[in-house]
Order: sequence, then C-alpha cells, then structure tokens
Amino acid sequence: MDKLNSLYGLIINVGENHCHLLLDTVINKPLKKDMVLKFIGYILQCSSTPGQYPIDEICSEQAFGFWYTLQDAITSNKHFEQLLLIFHPVFQALLDAYLIKLRYPPENVYKQWKSDERESFRCYRQDIGDSIMYCYNILRTAALANLMAHLNIATTTASNNPSQWQYLEACLFAFKEVSESVDIKENQFIPVFMNHLRNIPLQHIRIISATMEAIGAFAEWINTHPDVLGCVIPLLLMGLQNADVAISATFALKDISRDCYSSMQPFAEQILHTCLEALKGNILKLREKVRIIATIGKVLSIMPFSYIMEYLDTLLPPIFNELQEHLCCKEATVNSAAIIVHDLHMLSMLFATLDTHYGADPEGEESEPESSQIREANLKMPQPVLHVLEKLLIVFRTAGNNWEVKEQITEALCECLKRAVSMLTDKCKMFLPDLLNLLLHLYKHCPHQSVLDMTKQLLILFVNDEDEREALSKYFAEICDHTIQISMKDFRESTTVIESFLQVLDHIIRRAIVFFKAESVNPLVLFQFGTAALNLPEKPTVRAAASFLAEFIMHSREVPNMLNVVNTQGEMLVMQVFKVIGGDSPRSVVEFMPDILMAFNKKYFDNLCRWLGPFTQQEGFPSFRVTQRQKEEFARLILKERTNKRRLKETVTEFSLLCRGLIGTEYAAQSYQSLS
Repeated sequence: MDKLNSLYGLIINVGENHCHLLLDTVINKPLKKDMVLKFIGYILQCSSTPGQYPIDEICSEQAFGFWYTLQDAITSNKHFEQLLLIFHPVFQALLDAYLIKLRYPPENVYKQWKSDERESFRCYRQDIGDSIMYCYNILRTAALANLMAHLNIATTTASNNPSQWQYLEACLFAFKEVSESVDIKENQFIPVFMNHLRNIPLQHIRIISATMEAIGAFAEWINTHPDVLGCVIPLLLMGLQNADVAISATFALKDISRDCYSSMQPFAEQILHTCLEALKGNILKLREKVRIIATIGKVLSIMPFSYIMEYLDTLLPPIFNELQEHLCCKEATVNSAAIIVHDLHMLSMLFATLDTHYGADPEGEESEPESSQIREANLKMPQPVLHVLEKLLIVFRTAGNNWEVKEQITEALCECLKRAVSMLTDKCKMFLPDLLNLLLHLYKHCPHQSVLDMTKQLLILFVNDEDEREALSKYFAEICDHTIQISMKDFRESTTVIESFLQVLDHIIRRAIVFFKAESVNPLVLFQFGTAALNLPEKPTVRAAASFLAEFIMHSREVPNMLNVVNTQGEMLVMQVFKVIGGDSPRSVVEFMPDILMAFNKKYFDNLCRWLGPFTQQEGFPSFRVTQRQKEEFARLILKERTNKRRLKETVTEFSLLCRGLIGTEYAAQSYQSLS
C-alpha cells in the first residue's frame, strides 16, 4: 500500500503541476488525447480506491487538489466547450466514485472506530463535498440528473431495507454540497428533489439530519420557489421534537426563515407555535434555543403588531424571570453566570432578527396583499424590540449594584445592547440615560472592549442630538477618566483596554469630534496618554496610538483646546516618535510612526521645522550609531514628504535600521522587500 501511495503521489504531482500542458495536448495533439485521458484515469483510479477510508486505504485523499486544479483549468480555458465534451465522462465517473467513498461503514463497524478515525473520515467527507462541487462546475445539469438517478435508487434501497441507509445519506450529502453552485432559477431537477423529500424513509438519525441540512442549504433557491415550503416546513418542525436531529433542524429553520421570510405567512403560526413549545421542553440544547430565537424573530417580523406583542408576552417572561433570578442570586456560581449569558444570547438574537420595519423584497417581487397590508400597518407602529429593550433594562435596573459583574456577562450584555441599538437606531433615545448608567457601571467593575465598542456606537449615533450632548459628554469624560486611572496603575498590563480605548478615541475624532469640545473632556490628558502608549511593545496597541495621534493632529485646528495641546505638546511627541524609530521600541512598530510625522507635516509644518532642530543637535539621540549629518538629512527628507506616505515610510525604515546598526544585514533586505 505504501508503494501504491507513493506511485499515486508522483502521478498526481505531475498532473497538478502540468495541468495546462495536459489540456493543451488534448486540444492541439488529438493523437495524444487517449494517452492524456489514460493518465488522468490513473488519478480517477486513485480517487476510487476500494475500501473504507481511513481504515482500509488512505490513497484516495491525495487526489483532491488535482480535481480542483483540473476543473479550474478547464473552466478558464478558451476551448472550454470542447474540453467539456472530452472530460464529461471523467467527471461523471468521479461523481459516481465519490457517492461510494462518501458512505459510512455499517453501524457496528463505525462504533468501533477511534475518535481520530472518525474525525479523519469527517474531514475526508468534507473534502469530497468540495470535489463534488467541482464536478458540478463541469457537469452542471448532468450532475443533477446523475444525483437524482442515484437518489431514486438509494431511496428504494433504504425503504426496502432500513439498515442500508448509507447510500441514501451520501446522495443527500451530495445534493447539499452542490446547493451553493446551483442557480436559484434552476427548475428542472431541484423541484423534483424537493418533492422527492416526502418519499425519504426518515427512519435513521443520519438520514433525517442529512435531509434537513439539504433543505437549509437550498434556502436561497427555496426563496424563489416558495411553493415547495409546504413540503419542507413540516419536516423541519418535526426535527424540533428529536434531540438527535434538533441541531440540523434549527440550522435549516434559521436559514429558511432568513432567506424566505417574505413567503412564510401561510406557515407562520404553525412555526411560531412549534418553536415556542420546543423552547418550553427539554429537547433543545442551549445553542439550539438561540437559533430557534432567530427563526422566531424573522417569522414574527411578518406578523401583525398585536400578534407579535401577545406572542412576546408569552415568550419573554420565562427568560426575564430566569435572568433576574440568577442576577440577584447572593451566591454567584459558574452555572449562574452561564445561564445569564445564555439568556442574553437569546435576547441578542431576538434584537438582531425581529424587525417589523424591514425593507421591501430585495428581488423586487411583489408580496401577497395580506403581507403588504400587515407590513404597512407595522410601519406605523413602534418596533417591538423597543418593548424587549425596556424589559431588559428594567431587569438590570432592579438588580442595581447587587450583582457580580463578570467578563463573560459584560461581553454578552454589550453584544445584546449593541444589536438592540443597531436595530432601533435613534428610536432608543428614551432609554439613553439607562443605557449610559448601565454601561458606566459595567466599565467601572469590568473594563472591557465590548463596553468601549458600545460607547463608540452611542456617541456616533447621537452626535447631532443637542438634547443629549451634555449627558453623552459627561459619560465620555467618565469613561476617559476611568480608563486613564486604571491604566496608570499598571500601564503595561492594560494593553487590551488601552488599545480598544485608543481605537474609540480615533473614531470619535473622525466622526464625532464635538465631544472633544466638551469642557468635561481634557484633550491634553488624552494626547499625553496616546503618546505614552507609543512606548508599549504590542504592535496593535502602538498602531492604535499612532492612528489616534495622527487624527488628533489632523483635526486639531477645528478645536481650540486641541490646537493648544498640539502647540505645547507636539515637540514632546516628535521626540517620542524618534525614540521609537531610534531603537527604544521593537522594530515591528516603527512602520506606524510615519502617520504621525505626515500629520505634523501637513498641519504644523512650521512647528515641525522648529522641533526638528533639537533633534539634529542633541548628541547621541536617538542613537549613537547615527551622525549629525545623517540626522540632518533624515530631517530634510521628512520635511520634503508631505503627501507621499510610502516614500516617507521607506525613509523612516532606512533611518531606523541605521540607528539599530542593521544596515547591510539580511533583516534590512527583508524590510526593504516588504516595502516594495
């Protein structure tokens, strides 16, 4: 077997590396065509190696890359049509072979496999799935005809003998894999496939799962053929009643409700009722419940407002009661935190999917009159998630300061609020005081990137709202003060928060600079904070600091306080930039310094000319390895480049290498290569 493996490996290598030559030979030298096809036949033989992978053979996995290369070369060749005719039988044979290699072994055999063998087989099947898609790219309609013929035989086989389910599962798997490539307007074989699903003997867990996965995979196609929903919805809802297939059912329902929600009206009440019953039961796992909420949100969006509110009054109380119970639990446990996070994930999914103000059908197709009337009526009503957000904030307001703020809860809660605000936009204004108080409470107990992301979202959303500007400015100032306070305790151990904070400052300057004009915000402290962050060794943090400082400089002439800061602190920043370039910081962060120098050059050219004087005169600064003349030349080149950042980067890189004694080394050559 080892010799065979090596021989196949050699043949496949030749095929992959000379694929275009093989195709050219077939076209230009017809007498050699049979020889080329015979050569490719050996690779097909490799893919068809008898036996069960990975127990009986491991040869067949070698050929996956070749089939991708071949189909890519064929489809991009100018003689595409001619090559299709020649290679059509090859890919038909490959498809037939893969429908054999895909199959699971008998159950009594599979149970004896080790976990690593099962994982290898899972990956192998996925690789086959990709190769089946390559077959479809060549065969197109012929591939669907072939798969449908196999499916008919496999269905009969499994119906007559339920223990022979493997062939049927392989066919369903193959249909799922080609779904992404099938045109949504295909109307010859996929409608037949969908109607055939009702004939599938759903007697084995893997058959049920494969059926539901195939349905979910064709969700986009189903959206343009809503008449098949009557066949597939009952199958998917049935899956919610079986723990073994619930994962496939919830994924498929999520896909169908996402892509076909405008056609779901006839099935909406049935779906919503079944989903609610499934949530009440013990069949679904936590992640499956979150996915079910996605289906609920999408389907609720097409229902009348009164129905939605009545449904939410049934859906939400168990979630909020559980959330409040565990928030107020005096002895917080890991289990309590996990339950809180799960409840927040469910609410987060509801915020993301329940949207009664959704846009018109992106395909431009007219909705049913009833659906259009419901949508028009809903547009006149508030978004239902406004009610959900209100209830959520009441829960946390009631809990007050009596709950333990943990990182995973903070992250889940902020994600939940972020989705709510994204859905409601400025309609959440009435809850802004509660949101700001809650976020500040979270940040003071658990400084986390997610709180800073929410801060950025709210400041940018309400930047033009003068009524809320004072409250937002005060909140922004408190976030700034607390970040600086905790960072100063151990600057080098707070880099994650520092990086996120600097990114927020960067965005605020670019999109909501009005908050830097507030009396409660101190631009001087923020500028000094950013300058100090340039000393840190972490590349992402220095990148964020350099970007913030460059934006600060570029926009500083718009705000008198910022202008004053640059005039008084600019020289200190320039010296710090030269320290980084000169060797005080890792080489990897030098690439961000030109952003700052370029900003000074554009907005403070006269100041920069003046500040560069001490730099050139100070002996041994920023490195003893550079002479005064070299520093003067560096300063001249900096002042020269006011628009070409690439050239300035090259200048800074070269000077940094000079300062570090690396000019002429292999590293220097690599540095220049990365710039070219």
